[in-house]
Amino acid sequence: MSLPDRLVRPDEYTYRHVLHCDEKDHTHVVCTDDSRLVFQGNRSVVSLSLSNGVEISVTPDHLITMVEGERLEWRKAGDVKVGEYVVMEIGQNKVESYLRLPSDESLPKILDENLAWLMGYLIGDGSFPRDGRASVHVVLDRANGERLRSIVKTLFGKDVASYSAGNTDKIRHGWIHSRGIRDFLCTVCGIDPENKLRVPRTLFRSPVSVCKSFVDGLFAADGYENSGAHPYITSISHVLAEELAALLHWIGYGAVIRKYPSRGHGYNFTGSGYTSEHVYWIEIHDQSDTERARGSRGLFTKVPFPCRVYRKRNGTYGLRKSEEGREGITRSSLRKVDQDHVLLDSSRIYVKVVSTRDGGTVPVYDVHNPVDHIIGINGVRSHNCIFCASDLLNTT
Repeated sequence: MSLPDRLVRPDEYTYRHVLHCDEKDHTHVVCTDDSRLVFQGNRSVVSLSLSNGVEISVTPDHLITMVEGERLEWRKAGDVKVGEYVVMEIGQNKVESYLRLPSDESLPKILDENLAWLMGYLIGDGSFPRDGRASVHVVLDRANGERLRSIVKTLFGKDVASYSAGNTDKIRHGWIHSRGIRDFLCTVCGIDPENKLRVPRTLFRSPVSVCKSFVDGLFAADGYENSGAHPYITSISHVLAEELAALLHWIGYGAVIRKYPSRGHGYNFTGSGYTSEHVYWIEIHDQSDTERARGSRGLFTKVPFPCRVYRKRNGTYGLRKSEEGREGITRSSLRKVDQDHVLLDSSRIYVKVVSTRDGGTVPVYDVHNPVDHIIGINGVRSHNCIFCASDLLNTT
């Protein structure tokens, strides 16, 4: 879930403060670290799968923003139908300061762009030996080796030891021999050596520039330029794919998750310590797609507007009802007839609902945003729940 000051996974927090509502005979359990988070018990949910590969699970009465004709409206999730468009809110990150880190004097005190790039690179092409050695392993390739050495030297005053890969001259094995650096990256920065393929939680409270540097580092390790299309990052972890997509939406990008079988797509995990039947591509879409009229269009290119634009004989533009099966028009076309149309808001992209299903009974959490009551659920623009005891938050 996204808020202006952080991303949160509510299930990772501790909930102990119990508010009991005598008149309604029920309780709310409030998070001990952030009173905006509330555990509401186990409830039935509906799961919506979207055309950009994202899925959300919410209670049927939860309000999300939908496109209805030429306008936006709040709709209960249980009333959403396949083929309709939901609104994804992007760029909510309003964090202004670097995250301060609890470390000793010889180690970095803040999570800045250099450290974030190194963390992203390590998630993709680094490892922490499971035998407990006081070292960190990295892949040194021709494109990124010098930058990695420079960043490690700047951050820690340490040289990266380099050894031949033996069977190829395209890469070398790099080692950072230091117990203090290994512990700092794992304990302070949040890279879990036993579960490395996740976005470190320290990024969830960092400004846009730092998050972008993390994505750049991960792209340097596992990213690919796609001629004529969108760049993408690969991973065998669906969790990393989902968390990276949420991070990208939070800092102003669009993300599309594509799932492929690992066999037949050039991926061989033998000996890597990982096993997976699938590989995930996380495409990165940005505002440059807005004016793209031809070629590989992206999430920012079109809006689900029910009319098409045509040019009149006098040179002005008009609207006609779209033909059956036509899915929206480009933003640049709509701008010709209405520059201030609500669908042109650059902080929103639109994705289609491809399936709905009963998500079963699961633990349910509410997040309260007292500023505008808007939150993002995996990027989907949603209204926070204002539960009956919300006026008691931040009181003793």
